[in-house]
Amino acid sequence: MGKALLAAAAFVLAACSEDPRREGAAGAGTDTATGPRPAPADAEICAAGEGLLLHVPSPDWRDQIVYMALMDRFHDGDPTNNDHGFGEYDPTLPTHFSGGDLKGIVDRLDYLQGLGVTAVWVSPVFANQWWSTPYQATGWHGYWPTHFQEIDPHFGTVEDYKRLSHELHCRGMYLVKDVIANHVGNFFIYDGEYDPEDTAKNFRLLEPDSHQPGPTQYPFNLIDRLNPEHAAADIYHWTPGIQDFADPHQEHYYSLGQVGDVNTENPQVIAAFK
Repeated sequence: MGKALLAAAAFVLAACSEDPRREGAAGAGTDTATGPRPAPADAEICAAGEGLLLHVPSPDWRDQIVYMALMDRFHDGDPTNNDHGFGEYDPTLPTHFSGGDLKGIVDRLDYLQGLGVTAVWVSPVFANQWWSTPYQATGWHGYWPTHFQEIDPHFGTVEDYKRLSHELHCRGMYLVKDVIANHVGNFFIYDGEYDPEDTAKNFRLLEPDSHQPGPTQYPFNLIDRLNPEHAAADIYHWTPGIQDFADPHQEHYYSLGQVGDVNTENPQVIAAFK
């Protein structure tokens, strides 16, 4: 069954190894304005080059002050990863990448902590569609994934992500990971009337650009409805984008934003997301 959701924002805690924080630990306490606050991690662990804090017990989220950082628009911590020669980087245009990245968030943790923030919700870091033909825009926001197990080079590396987790938890703060689990980017459209009884009719893959003709991760790369192997794999709900939001059928079954709506009941899809 198709879902008209652009992104499933899952509050998944990306946190630490053996957790030095516990009830009653040094540094823990209660702030009369914000309620219980987490204890900062042991200074020696935080200063070490190894043993990054990557898995911490989930806090009581009712007591957290969460800041949503739309990464590309937040702060540019590493200008070397801005422009990959595809014309996708131009901070003067709202449709293009602006340069914000994981290192940029790390650089501004003092600022966020000074605001009273206790948890940072980071926009998706997945490898992302760099250009969408329907929208004539880049996927700077992170919500058009092409690979769910890779980090987009505009945002940094896995090590940069680990470092963000580590630095947050060293400050007694938490990391919220934004997870997309029901769609990819905009790689096909229905060029004409849609027939639910013949989903190959009027189906058209968008002209592949010079960088990304489609998702790169299996099985999400099986995206061509006109290819018998791809159709048989049943990885997607072959549906068009919503054209009439007053139509309950379209709202329930069609895709939002013309993204490729993933069949999350397919065993191959379930296995890929585990």
